Amino acid sequence: VLLRAVHWLFPDFAFMWLVEEAKKNMPLELDFLNEGHNAERVSSMLSHFSFLKVPMIHWDLSTKRILTMEFAEGGQVNDREYIKKHDINVNKISENLGRMYSEMIFVHGFVHCDPHPGNVLVRKCPQSKKTEIVLLDHGLYQVLQPDFRLDYCQLWQALIKGDMSGVERYSRRLGAGDLYPLFACVLTARSWNAVNAGISSVPVSHSE
Repeated sequence: VLLRAVHWLFPDFAFMWLVEEAKKNMPLELDFLNEGHNAERVSSMLSHFSFLKVPMIHWDLSTKRILTMEFAEGGQVNDREYIKKHDINVNKISENLGRMYSEMIFVHGFVHCDPHPGNVLVRKCPQSKKTEIVLLDHGLYQVLQPDFRLDYCQLWQALIKGDMSGVERYSRRLGAGDLYPLFACVLTARSWNAVNAGISSVPVSHSE
């Protein structure tokens, strides 16, 4: 109500979309049965990735307010000391995170929405000794429609190749409008010069 009043007083207030998203998502995040079903869905969906560990749900000990799952030990993905101590290959972790999220976004359109370091653990599997990613907190997923996924895919292809007409076209289709240069820089975490050249052809600079 307060935010609606602010929006009425200040029509340029551009965050009402955030209110609507919160209204839609908060009940889902507080329903632990929904979280358990999401965990099982993504585990099945990405079961061909041997590096991914999604803790098993104990349904007999879970309710809408309590979720009981398998304990999975690991260090946060940004814990450099843990990674060094356990001889974990950082480049492999980065590559596998990219593979995992690319498949969620472009292939399935079912995307884990809270990948902060506390929800992404890394470890050496106790049995195989291979490096694993442990993905936690499956309360909030976003379903991406096919048209969005196709536009987003084509935008990334344009960014990689330095196709600036494509960058503008697909950024606008995704709602960036005249702010498409800023959108491209935020999305890639690269400078506008790098975006213009094609992000695959320009090394990441120290300032970037």
